[in-house]
Amino acid sequence: MNTYCFEGNGRMAFPSTPTAAVGLLVVSLLLTPALSSQVTWTEFPIIGGRRASGCAYDSVRRQLVIFGGNNYKITGGTWEWDGTGQPRLRKPTVSPSPRDWPTMVFDEARRRAVLFGGNTTSSWTNETWEWDGDNWTLITTATTPPPLQEPKMTFDIARARSVLIGRYAGTLEVWEYDGTTWTHRSPPTVPPPRTAFSLAYDDARQVCVLFGGTNGTDLDDTWIWNGVTFTQANPSTKPPPRSRHAMSYDPARRRTVLFGGSSFTTWFTDTWEWDGAQWGSVPTTRVPSGRVNFAMQYDSTCSRTLLFGGDTRSSRLEADVWAYDGSDWQLLCPSPAPYMRIYACMTYDESRSRAVMFGGSVPYGTPNPNATWEWDGNVWTERVLPGPPLHQRQAMTYDSVRNKVVYFGNSIPTSLYSTWEWDGESWLEVSPPSGMPKLENVKMAFDSRRGLTMAFGDLATAFQTWEWNGKNWTRRITSTVPAFARQYALCYDSWRGRLVLFTSTSNINATWEFDGIDWRQRSSVHVPIEEYSGDMVFDSRRGRSVLLRSEGGGPVILMSHEWDGVDWQTRSPFVTPRARDNFACTFDVATGSVLMFSGAGYDDTWSYGPVQPASITRFGNGCGGASGTPYLLSGALPLPYLGNAVTLRVTNLPSGAPTTMLFGLSNTTYFGKFGLPQELTMIGMPGCSLLVQDDLAFGLVNVSGSATWGQALCVCPSIIGAKFYNQVVTLDASANVLGFVLSNGTASTIRDK
Repeated sequence: MNTYCFEGNGRMAFPSTPTAAVGLLVVSLLLTPALSSQVTWTEFPIIGGRRASGCAYDSVRRQLVIFGGNNYKITGGTWEWDGTGQPRLRKPTVSPSPRDWPTMVFDEARRRAVLFGGNTTSSWTNETWEWDGDNWTLITTATTPPPLQEPKMTFDIARARSVLIGRYAGTLEVWEYDGTTWTHRSPPTVPPPRTAFSLAYDDARQVCVLFGGTNGTDLDDTWIWNGVTFTQANPSTKPPPRSRHAMSYDPARRRTVLFGGSSFTTWFTDTWEWDGAQWGSVPTTRVPSGRVNFAMQYDSTCSRTLLFGGDTRSSRLEADVWAYDGSDWQLLCPSPAPYMRIYACMTYDESRSRAVMFGGSVPYGTPNPNATWEWDGNVWTERVLPGPPLHQRQAMTYDSVRNKVVYFGNSIPTSLYSTWEWDGESWLEVSPPSGMPKLENVKMAFDSRRGLTMAFGDLATAFQTWEWNGKNWTRRITSTVPAFARQYALCYDSWRGRLVLFTSTSNINATWEFDGIDWRQRSSVHVPIEEYSGDMVFDSRRGRSVLLRSEGGGPVILMSHEWDGVDWQTRSPFVTPRARDNFACTFDVATGSVLMFSGAGYDDTWSYGPVQPASITRFGNGCGGASGTPYLLSGALPLPYLGNAVTLRVTNLPSGAPTTMLFGLSNTTYFGKFGLPQELTMIGMPGCSLLVQDDLAFGLVNVSGSATWGQALCVCPSIIGAKFYNQVVTLDASANVLGFVLSNGTASTIRDK
């Protein structure tokens, strides 16, 4: 293993003897200042379930536009759905503040969406905004409506104006907006004041239709606004009284469509249509779940009524899209993220490059509460298949020797845990000769050096350690047992071959490690001091155990602490998710970041990792010989972060042939003499190219056609951001006239942890 630092002139300074190398590394460690914040949280742009969003269909751009709402918190964000895939997040430079209950409509005359009002985190607002498909603009007018409570708006095509109706100061107000001015209307007849009603524009009859709502009692009246006054309709049949339902007008069939809503304990799943004189109930084969506070808009492109999101009876929030064609409902886009949950367990399946999440406590009535979900780095996918039953306490880890996810949970109401395994296609319950007792708050991690799944938990306020070998559970009796604590988190440090345990109780926190034989308490200069629930995973790219905990007397903030085997460091990310308890997390090996989902009150997906991650990437092509084309790639997970030992591995070499690793500081020029890559046909190596400048060259030991090269990076802040390049050359007399072949190249970028 070699240790290098870059000099100020960009050339490589390297020791002439191993002793000098060790001395350089030690000095570098001693002189390194405190690490600056180089980590951050990033939320994935996945629209979570929400209620009370603003929604309009842009018939010009053929997009369903969604703004804000409430996804267990008042939220903002502009989303668009084009009828395929999932809604995508737009990121305009200017946007309305987060709010729920805004009302939106598409102004057909001016080809833009209009948004009014809503409830911000502090109060109802009377702002008017317009969305042109790229940007939001705050509109200032001479007069403006007051901050109406739960207003509704529709677009009057005949008169080319938006009609706004909402409750203010105990009355129902009517306003109209022509794109320049808001005008207050004072009709002689007005419906009784109410909220949670629905409103739609009937283009065939050139009137607005208002139905239901609540004034303390749910209503079932129908009112018609003709631009001058309201008239109450008296149909012989009508929907039952309800509030928080939605309506949209279908111009192809000249009908106003109504769906859902609730009345006290009744949640409706019925569909009704208004033909201008009568209401009629429409039986359908499929139907969205009963819900309130959702949105409905007419998709003029596909001649269908769209339904988005809402709040179900179990307080489960949806982000699904349904379509109604006049005869039946069809689910077009399922909610793209799992429902909010707590106590779910998650691990990373390295063989399939997927994070796997199972179970957890979810709102009552949620479909498949013990469902299996997988995350591929961009999208959540539910695996609909039989699995373990509901459990109160559960844990899960990945067995990298047998390529199976091992799950361990308490089957209600039995007193023993059941053990299951997931191979990527199905769950299988295994029946070991002996099980474990009913451990509380069980944690699991896989010991890759010993090939054992480790389980840790407490029984009657005493900790126990257990091992699973794929066939049986065995209790591991140790000389030292960590002191009991109410809160604890566990992970496996694959770099040092240790289980890492962090315990917390009564503000007495401790760090423990298990080496496969015994537990040992570790002392450190710094220790996280707060006592709140959390979880811990091992970052195999940076060699650190990452502890995530909600802290601050509330909890208030989500804190991140990192253990490097010597000391704890509290990180200060640029962005931090809101505090939450009982979330699920794992380390995503493919992306090199911690993945976190949900927790109490949230259904969001986040990643945690370096702002500028270190990297090793392949570039260019090698040239073939008798054993194929030499292939150069990263030999292990450690990436070129300060202090890491980085390895590169080359395969497809002629067995035993002399092999050299080229190391350079450029892959664009060769010491300023000629450009790279340089094709080598002229010297008898057709099809081969020199890809890197050879500042240094190292002989490799070629064993059975493969070789490994290693480099230990010093902890030198001066080399952060530096890049180095590698390529392998090997002797192959039969390959060409010159008798050599080359591998592809690799480019490595050094970063701070």
